[in-house]
Amino acid sequence: MSTTPKNIGVLDTMDNFNVTTGSAVTLSSVVTINRDANLYFVDIADNDVRVTFDGSTPSNTVDSEVGHVLKAGRDYLMYAGMFKTAKLLGIGGTAKIAVTQLNGYA
Repeated sequence: MSTTPKNIGVLDTMDNFNVTTGSAVTLSSVVTINRDANLYFVDIADNDVRVTFDGSTPSNTVDSEVGHVLKAGRDYLMYAGMFKTAKLLGIGGTAKIAVTQLNGYA
């Protein structure tokens, strides 16, 4: 039996971009958002990243690490509200990110 949801549709082509340790990237600034998208499939490759959703900027400073860690080699499903405010920062170097916009519900 398949565990793949049958009620989710792909809306757009995949977007690919890099996130470095130098400065945080707001996801909605590097992906042209389809107004019908309510889910985003996000794949993290090569290096871990930090992410914030509350408008704060992720940081790797030893005394004040800020943000959740998204592990390299994993994929994540984000709701539209999370995605539109998400800021990413590379942890150990440049991370390659792939995003596919979806609509439906999980």
